[in-house]
Amino acid sequence: MAEECNLRHALGVEGVSCDAESCVFWRAVEHLDIAPAERVGCALEYFELLEDGEEVAGWLLSLKRRLEERP
Repeated sequence: MAEECNLRHALGVEGVSCDAESCVFWRAVEHLDIAPAERVGCALEYFELLEDGEEVAGWLLSLKRRLEERP
């Protein structure tokens, strides 16, 4: 099984695979010129965005869902 989604795991949702480099959060920071070799695994973990707990994780998941719905 692929690596588990850290965002969903932080909210108690188990068994959802990580989107890796196709995650909307990696796409949202393409302008930062992060080398492709550094874009491994979870973008939220790379930027340490899940350290503030479940409230931030819930907001980020809702943002991810809204971004994924956009054309």
